[in-house]
Amino acid sequence: MSHSEAVLRFVIQAKNSRGKALAILIHQALSAPDLYAFAELIEVPSVQALAGTPESGMLELLQIFAYGTFGDYIAKAKELPALNIEQEKKLRQLTIVSMAHTKKTLPYAELLAEVHVGTLRELEDLVIESIYAELIAGKLDQRRQHLTIDFAVGRDLRVGDLDHMITLFDDWTDNCERLLTQMDHEMKSANDTKAADDSHEEIVLAEIEKIKADLAKEDKNPKGKNPSEFASMEYSAHDAAR
Repeated sequence: MSHSEAVLRFVIQAKNSRGKALAILIHQALSAPDLYAFAELIEVPSVQALAGTPESGMLELLQIFAYGTFGDYIAKAKELPALNIEQEKKLRQLTIVSMAHTKKTLPYAELLAEVHVGTLRELEDLVIESIYAELIAGKLDQRRQHLTIDFAVGRDLRVGDLDHMITLFDDWTDNCERLLTQMDHEMKSANDTKAADDSHEEIVLAEIEKIKADLAKEDKNPKGKNPSEFASMEYSAHDAAR
């Protein structure tokens, strides 16, 4: 079953459920193997209506699965419903997804601390299962003890997160514009330098041609004598012979 089909099934059922029955339905959704995003379920009015009721803990747990991490659950575990094995694994996987959004190289030590597992074998198994589930794409480096992230799926957005993302996008756009302006300046500087080099090259080539021409003249006219001087010398030699 695809994600969209899974969430649609739970949304339809949630609209017609109340109280304890709705809490059980949410519990099932959190265990569903193909469901990793929960915003649509949270937005159902009957789910929102759980706030302030004896089942409010299930609403808060649903919000942690949508927006939070395993550490968030640990911090409030005494106030929230207990997790089953499937839910623990899913929340740990979602925690890795959140970490993958912060940086591309995740040290094992940080992963161990955030997902709350005791051994490297458990961590690597969790990462491998996350890759197979297509939650992330990356490579485990056992020698360097880190996970390199190539891709991570998106998570649900809290109210206000969109404004933050828009701000980040605006900042990114401004940085791109500054970079383009700098590149334009550097290209203009490079073009100006090339034009100056070309002009200098033309001057040098002209000087070389001039020198070649002068040398050619000297070859035809040794010792710097002009033709009239040669004629005068020939005439004197002729007179002396007579």
